[in-house]
Amino acid sequence: MRPMIRFLRSKFDSKILIGVEIGVSVGANAESILETLNIHKLFLVDPYIPYMQRKTLLTVHTSFNTLAKERLGRFKDKTVFIKKTSVDAVDDIPDDLDFVYIDGNHDYSFVKDDIKNYYPKVKRDGIIGGHDFERYWLGVPKAVLEFMHTNNLTLHVEASDWWTIKK
Repeated sequence: MRPMIRFLRSKFDSKILIGVEIGVSVGANAESILETLNIHKLFLVDPYIPYMQRKTLLTVHTSFNTLAKERLGRFKDKTVFIKKTSVDAVDDIPDDLDFVYIDGNHDYSFVKDDIKNYYPKVKRDGIIGGHDFERYWLGVPKAVLEFMHTNNLTLHVEASDWWTIKK
């Protein structure tokens, strides 16, 4: 279980939650979220298209979406798949979210946009965070640290997960 998910469990205990995961891939982290937290609805945002990352074209196998849906099938009443980029999906996501977990495109401009676009959707005392806060993915820490500094927020980092509590 990723550290932010463990933190969500300790913070919210058995409270019924609504959240978003940006970057679903085959659904492994979403499965962990759904097994660990008391989820009412989890919005799963992933366009399932090839994309550039670190100046390399990453191919997304066409079966990833199918694999994710199969893996999460037992949670179909709690999940909403949104097959769009995160910037295009923002209007499909409700406000007053308990959490957002960002693990999509790791390039700086995408991470920056994801934080900027989804932070307003998180309710007060909710959590926004994500994965890959590490040197290999320089865009992630750069965008995260910039947002934390600009908004005077406290950053929590454990392993390669990062998060903040919305003021």
